[in-house]
Amino acid sequence: MLQPKRYLFGILFIIGMVALVIGGEFVRAGLQTKTLGQTSGPVQFYLDGIWRSSLNEKAFQSLKKYSFKDVEEGKLQEGWMASDLILVSLDIKALPNDAILLFTSSSRGKSIALSWAEVKEPSNQILFTLSGRGTIKLASTYEKLNQREEWIQDMDKVEISLP
Repeated sequence: MLQPKRYLFGILFIIGMVALVIGGEFVRAGLQTKTLGQTSGPVQFYLDGIWRSSLNEKAFQSLKKYSFKDVEEGKLQEGWMASDLILVSLDIKALPNDAILLFTSSSRGKSIALSWAEVKEPSNQILFTLSGRGTIKLASTYEKLNQREEWIQDMDKVEISLP
């Protein structure tokens, strides 16, 4: 009779520890989000080092879609002009041509810096597209981004530095 009670207490102890760890992780994530002042969204926008907004579904719904065929595989890449999404997400009319935008994927440790003049140029076709996993990627026909290995997949941050 003593042995079954030991097993029961052991199982309850393990369940309690798992619940404690999972609960602690939820609390930590909630505090981190409140500390940063961020709302949920796949891509966070910073202007001169200060968090300004996140990419949200409303931004996508209000804008026209564009597409191009990538040069390597000839697949159709469909998405939204990065310049349009940035302006809508930040609720601004324009940025100076010499503003620098750093597009980053923290999970992949990859980034690219482009000027606003490069981003807003329609012929560069710099798009925010959806990957097969539903994450955001920066893809383009522009010479700095026209190869798949140069694309910023799983993009989660855009930092804008004003001159």
